[in-house]
Amino acid sequence: ELSLPAENIAYANDKVYVTQLKGKHSSYWQNEDQEGAFAVINATTMEQEKLINIDLDPYDIVADDNGIVYISSGSGQHTRLESFDSQSGKLVSSQSIYEQNRIEMHPSQNRIYRIEMSGSPITMGTYSITNGVLASEVRSPYHGTYSVSTDLTLSPDGKYIFNGAGFIFRSSM
Repeated sequence: ELSLPAENIAYANDKVYVTQLKGKHSSYWQNEDQEGAFAVINATTMEQEKLINIDLDPYDIVADDNGIVYISSGSGQHTRLESFDSQSGKLVSSQSIYEQNRIEMHPSQNRIYRIEMSGSPITMGTYSITNGVLASEVRSPYHGTYSVSTDLTLSPDGKYIFNGAGFIFRSSM
């Protein structure tokens, strides 16, 4: 059982990470007003190990094998993508992102891809990762060239990005 509403989950290294909402997403939540949490669950026992409170309205979540959790914000329009150490709960890094972006971890765990859930045209971008620290976003060179949907999936080898509109992109952006 979880104490707060869950929206998205991630799995890495025998842990399940779950976003925990403390309010409804809103474009009007400013960064200083945001709050939320994520739960760390043992995947073998399905017991909650921790609930980590964060100063972010969690929207989507991915994690790496080192226990670093990456969460995009669901509120505040121009907001943040942040990384957290799931052992200590401490913020590792923060980068700018627009609200309500889906994120996907590359199989190499050295970058995260994002796609907008609103806006026109829908855009994609990537953030490189070094030891849990996010670099500034590199936006897709395909901005507005293709009519993409909000679906984003990486191939198991990480070479391709599949989109629900039927397009396949190389992940070398």
